[in-house]
Amino acid sequence: MLGLAIISSAVMAGYACYPDNKALVALTEMIKIGALPLATLVISFYFSNGTRK
Repeated sequence: MLGLAIISSAVMAGYACYPDNKALVALTEMIKIGALPLATLVISFYFSNGTRK
């Protein structure tokens, strides 16, 4: 998870510096569509609400 966060942050920072770079635009879209929802699902499974019957 930490590696995914570091790579995603680096791509977003690169996109912020060079918004005209087509490769960074494509990677940013891939992160928004794929990596962020995946991270959200993994975190939601780790930190469930804890109500068990």
